[in-house]
Amino acid sequence: MSGLEISSAKEEGVFEGERGYFYVKYRKEQGVAFGLKVGFDAGQMSAVPPVTNNLNEYPVQGGLKNRGYHTLKRLRLESCFPFGLVRAWTWLKLDASLLVYPKPVEGSPTKAENSAEKGLRSDQRSDDYNSLRAYQAGDSMQRINWKKYASSELLVVKDNDLTASDASRVRWQDYEPYGKEQRLQFMCEKITRLYKAKQAFGLELPVIVIEPDSSEAHYYACLKQLALY
Repeated sequence: MSGLEISSAKEEGVFEGERGYFYVKYRKEQGVAFGLKVGFDAGQMSAVPPVTNNLNEYPVQGGLKNRGYHTLKRLRLESCFPFGLVRAWTWLKLDASLLVYPKPVEGSPTKAENSAEKGLRSDQRSDDYNSLRAYQAGDSMQRINWKKYASSELLVVKDNDLTASDASRVRWQDYEPYGKEQRLQFMCEKITRLYKAKQAFGLELPVIVIEPDSSEAHYYACLKQLALY
């Protein structure tokens, strides 16, 4: 094990009920390290592929975890190479982490949806002049509202620069009187559904407000808030 470099890799994110993994990076400056095993204790060890001077990433199964932030407190590394007569081992403390999001569960808000959310569901927004503007050179042809053109011969495009009130907001108070975990599961399912539909959405938790967006980074930022709340 001499000359072996070990460090934590990316932070993994999974939904509650899914198996999570901690990712660890291995590298050996010279030669090849054979016969390595890692695990949480001596009775739960798994083999690591031969480690070379290339950076290798290896997953360590973390099992099923509850919602929240989990860290890899310690990891056992051992080797019986080459003859299996002597075992060399050590404990490693790494900063590898696992983020577990709430399990997405479909549930209807107990409070009525606001008019903007209803508009998103029925696609009424696409016919609203407030979300349309005159065509400009360089605008994508896909954004042209051909229905409006057919009825008025006006070349207009859908304006993606919507105000916050035009986007769907996923709000904590809309799921009363459900318990905390149920609310988080319902909210997780809704933001996942909106994200997959490429609709902008915002998230509102007590003392936490994230403005509407539709990007991947925004989606995972919202999932993280739900996981840690």
